[in-house]
Amino acid sequence: MVGKPQKLRIIHVVGSMNRGGIETWLMQVFRNIDHSRYCFDFLTHTSAPGVFDDEIRSLGGRIITCNRGLGYAAELMQVFRQYGPYDVVHCHVHHFSGLVLSIAQLARIPVRIAHSHSDTSRLDRSSSLLRRAYVYGAKLSINLCSTQKIAASEYAAKALFGDDCLCDSRCKVLYCGIDLTDFGLHREENNARKGLGLRDDAWVIGHVGRFIDVKNHDFLIDLASELAASGRNYQILLVGEGNTKERIQHKVLERNLEGVVVFAGLRSDVPTLMEEVMDVFVLPSHYEGLPLVGIEAQAAGLPCIFSKEITHEIAIVEELCDFLPIDDSSRWAELIKTRHQNGSSVSKDRALERVRSSSFNISVSISQLERCYSA
Repeated sequence: MVGKPQKLRIIHVVGSMNRGGIETWLMQVFRNIDHSRYCFDFLTHTSAPGVFDDEIRSLGGRIITCNRGLGYAAELMQVFRQYGPYDVVHCHVHHFSGLVLSIAQLARIPVRIAHSHSDTSRLDRSSSLLRRAYVYGAKLSINLCSTQKIAASEYAAKALFGDDCLCDSRCKVLYCGIDLTDFGLHREENNARKGLGLRDDAWVIGHVGRFIDVKNHDFLIDLASELAASGRNYQILLVGEGNTKERIQHKVLERNLEGVVVFAGLRSDVPTLMEEVMDVFVLPSHYEGLPLVGIEAQAAGLPCIFSKEITHEIAIVEELCDFLPIDDSSRWAELIKTRHQNGSSVSKDRALERVRSSSFNISVSISQLERCYSA
């Protein structure tokens, strides 16, 4: 009698399991992957609880903490021995993956994956000499110790693995797909504006992202000033939390924009907000890998204005997507007004179908990941 096939045991290495692009995608993968074939653990670099911790445990996963510090290498090796053996280590911590993968190689974990989610090339070039030495060593270690190198976009691949990385058979672009279950539900009653401080007749410009410098919230406040000066009924909805939020809130008060800029905090109903509240989506980031919120916005049928620093690979529904430089907020304001006047040339149902049939469907991601894990 043939026994059941053994589950593949995978450990994901992340900063934390809070609500961010990487973490949200990992949870969508975890919810949808075949649990009879794959077992996930999550190694985090913080002892603070994450918003996804309880759900991870309910799905059979484990949260393992390994704080970064002088004893990290020895502690990580102990984790591999105590909680393993693992078939796969999947690293989502960019340059720091170099150290993780070197320990994983010593621990004889057969499949060792470095995953680049962000294009940090500009930041790396402008960093200090000491930082550049660290980056050089990290990239060397990743190249020596990884069995596979995957990236969210071509920009993200070149940033971590080098300009000629796609010539390496170990390297591939794997688009992070999204779970589309919560899109296109055609909700009968729109209650999403209630409690958010949004006017019923306002045209709402939406942004979803952590309050960190790279997301460029300062530009969004400049944009809010431009729109407020036009005398039209616009509001900007900011979804997220982070360490720059207090400074941005202070900037809103200084400019008397309290009625224009609305802070929504962390939300678990982003698809609802995109479909029922937002009229256009903006993402003026200084850099990204391939931001999943941009895919979600297109799935919701929203016109999208992206920073020119964001890869054009994100444009699935091209008619909805514009790319502008982030040196002039007035150009963004004018384009928003134009979008407001002209409306969209693509229906929400058609936009959702285009995303559903693309490589950004979660089912495609899972199929590609399964091939990586079984290599």
